[in-house]
Order: sequence, then C-alpha cells, then structure tokens
Amino acid sequence: MTGLYLVYISELMSDGNDIRVGLLRHRVTHEEFAEGCGMSVRELKDMLDGGEVSDGVRGAYAALDAGGEMRDGDIVESETRRCVFGRAVKNDTIQVIDYLGGGKAGILRKRRDFRPRHGLPCEVKSSGEDGWLELVGRYRDNGVRLDK
Repeated sequence: MTGLYLVYISELMSDGNDIRVGLLRHRVTHEEFAEGCGMSVRELKDMLDGGEVSDGVRGAYAALDAGGEMRDGDIVESETRRCVFGRAVKNDTIQVIDYLGGGKAGILRKRRDFRPRHGLPCEVKSSGEDGWLELVGRYRDNGVRLDK
C-alpha cells in the first residue's frame, strides 16, 4: 500500500466512525488494533470518539484495509528486514510490503513509475515517519534489486 493511498483514506475519514466500522468489517477488536498501533485502548477510544485521528492510526487502518495485518512496531529504527512486495493498490504512490514469516504488512511511499511485481524480495527499514517504511538499496522500476 502506498503513502498516497493512506492520504486518500485519511481524507475520506471525517471521524473515527469510519475506522470503527472498518474494524467491525475486518473483525478486529479495539484491543488488537490499539496494540498494533502501540497505544492503550483508552487512547484509541478517545481518539475515535471525537478527537483528531493520528496519522499512525490512519496508516495502521489503511494497511489493515489493504488486506494485510497491522504492523506491531517490530522494525526498529536501525534494523533492516527482508520482505516481499505485496499486491498493488489503487493509489500508485503507496506500496504494500509483506513481512516474511509473519503474515503482517507494512507500507511505504514510492514513485508512480515504480511498479514492483508481487512477491519479489526487498529489504526495508523504519522511516522517520510514524507507521511508514522505506526501501533499503536501489531497485529497477519493476522491483528487481540492483545492489546487493
């Protein structure tokens, strides 16, 4: 899932009700979602009840909505992780990354002309932005890594 898709989802969500409905649709409890976002259930419920929904929560929901599971913060700032490119999404500036051996998904921003094939290996690390990943290394437009 790409960053632009998350921005699009963010603009569509006027309040926490959309996220609540999505969690019900995906059969995810508030406790599971809050844990995946790295916050308490009370903080999440307050946010959904009328507070401003953070970008991290929107990003976690967008990743869930893209068909993956939530990230639970398992990539730390300095760590890199081998993954595979996930399926394409409608937003052509967001890419879904599937973690190997965990069934979890992450997201990163990408160029519009970067269209990696589903299932190709890649390496990612945490970016400075909450809930976003960034690619490690150089890649062709079709997702094949140029440097090893």
